[in-house]
Amino acid sequence: MAAFIDAQGATQQFEMSLDVVREACASAMSVRDFINSELTTDVEAYGDPFSQLCASEGIVLQPSRQHGLRSPTLAQALGGRTVLEAG
Repeated sequence: MAAFIDAQGATQQFEMSLDVVREACASAMSVRDFINSELTTDVEAYGDPFSQLCASEGIVLQPSRQHGLRSPTLAQALGGRTVLEAG
């Protein structure tokens, strides 16, 4: 299950599901914007909630050739097979 650090500094669990995607769509928002509007955190200290959730699941949003970090494929992300490792 994905996790993020809330505004009080406590780690919170978050279940990402198609319901979140549906709610974002109904609100005419991207999933990222919807999650960031629903979850509170100290962005300066921990980053935005969406980025935290992705990082907690090993999903790299910005690949880095210098550090050998690759973004997972969509199939890996949907299949729960994301692995955060250099390569």
